[in-house]
This record gives sequence, structure tokens and C-alpha cells, in this order.
Amino acid sequence: MSKPVTIEKFLVILSELHDELDNAYWEANSADHKDVMYNIIDIIRIEAAELNKLSIQDHHYPYEPITQEVRGLKEKLKFLHKNMGKFVPRSKTAHNLEQLIPKVAAQDI
Repeated sequence: MSKPVTIEKFLVILSELHDELDNAYWEANSADHKDVMYNIIDIIRIEAAELNKLSIQDHHYPYEPITQEVRGLKEKLKFLHKNMGKFVPRSKTAHNLEQLIPKVAAQDI
């Protein structure tokens, strides 16, 4: 397991991942693929909203999961990563997700 990142850095990573998943959502070829993307986006949105409720002075602390929903995020990201070619048709989006998913999956969530 890698060293935990700060809340501030994790929020940045979540924001970047959210943006790329949003791209993947609109580029997806089927409703099933869109559902997979939307489910992950929703988990990220909920966790980020809770993290943003913390005082800005607390953002230097190591990230720890807040919501129950985020507990399943790692498995969903692993599934997406494994099926990237099927779910993400645009190569630029797939490449960006290939870079971002391990950053989130490396965290203790």
C-alpha cells in the first residue's frame, strides 16, 4: 500500500478522475456502459462533497474515507480498468483514465 495522500491532494485526484469519467460517460456506446460510469461518478461526487465540508485547515491531514459508498470504489475502478477497451472507446480518455485510476486505487479506501 502506498503512503496516504493528504485530503487536499486526494480531492484534486478525485476531481481529475471525475472529469475524465464524465468524458467517458458521454463517449460511451451503450446505456450499460453509461451506467457503470455514472455509478462511479456518483460515488466520487458523494465522497468529494463530504470532504469539502471539512475545514480547509484540515486538508493537510492524510485522506481517510468518509462515506460508506466510497468503500466499493476500488473494486468498481478495478473492473473499469480491466474492461477499459470495452467501456471507453476514445483512446485519449482511456489513456487519461489509465493514469488516474491507479492513483485512486492505491489509496486505502
